[in-house]
Amino acid sequence: MQRYTPIIESDMRHVFQIMDEKSRRHYAAIEALKLGQGGIKYISALFELNEKTIRLGIAEIKKETIPPKDVSTDWAEDVSPSASISHKHY
Repeated sequence: MQRYTPIIESDMRHVFQIMDEKSRRHYAAIEALKLGQGGIKYISALFELNEKTIRLGIAEIKKETIPPKDVSTDWAEDVSPSASISHKHY
């Protein structure tokens, strides 16, 4: 596992301190997951956060789902269904 530089760690701690509790759990969880093996222990020490709290955050983000976007409100509605894609031959 690669550690962050001291400057990045300082920035991360600053951002962590201005978040609400749920956001802190989720931020710590994402960072721990990004780091892989040893990530929970490292992030726990970095943020002075209990490892159980990070595991709770991981469980929360894994069970939360993002609802599918309604296509009618998506940017795609501005694209004509009859529009064709031009293929250039090189």
